[in-house]
Amino acid sequence: DFEAAWRFGGAPFMRQTMSMVLATLELVYRESAVGRHLTDEEQLSRFLMKIRACIFDLDGVIVDTVPAHYIAWKSVADDLGIPFGEKENEQLKGVSRIKSMKKILALGNMTKSDAEIKELTKKKNKLYVEIISKMTPDDILPGVLDFLEEIEKINMPKAIGSASKNTP
Repeated sequence: DFEAAWRFGGAPFMRQTMSMVLATLELVYRESAVGRHLTDEEQLSRFLMKIRACIFDLDGVIVDTVPAHYIAWKSVADDLGIPFGEKENEQLKGVSRIKSMKKILALGNMTKSDAEIKELTKKKNKLYVEIISKMTPDDILPGVLDFLEEIEKINMPKAIGSASKNTP
């Protein structure tokens, strides 16, 4: 992932962890601004003109789902009597459900059959989906709506892309 800071009108515009696709776009933006004395708004406008579309990841870009994952994993760990905190949760970022469950079981020196692990991950995912289904526009990360409004003004195509198995 690439940490990108977007600026518009001199104020932070959007600061989120972006995919490598947006990292590439950031480099294009920087190249377009080198040696020029343009305002932030002019630089952003020129940058956006070079982009044909924006594809956003939902997790960590549009909304922060880490707390939802943590609550769901903690619930499963608690039911198993395994101590699980935010430090342990950090080790699960970007890890598949099955591997995450195996890591949690290892924390408690427990073993389960593949079928039991699958059931535990289903339970975790059900809790996670319940939590994120209650998200509201208030859960959208700062700067996202402003950025979406800017790209809407120029009729730029946009989409959400995700590797999540929860994606319809």
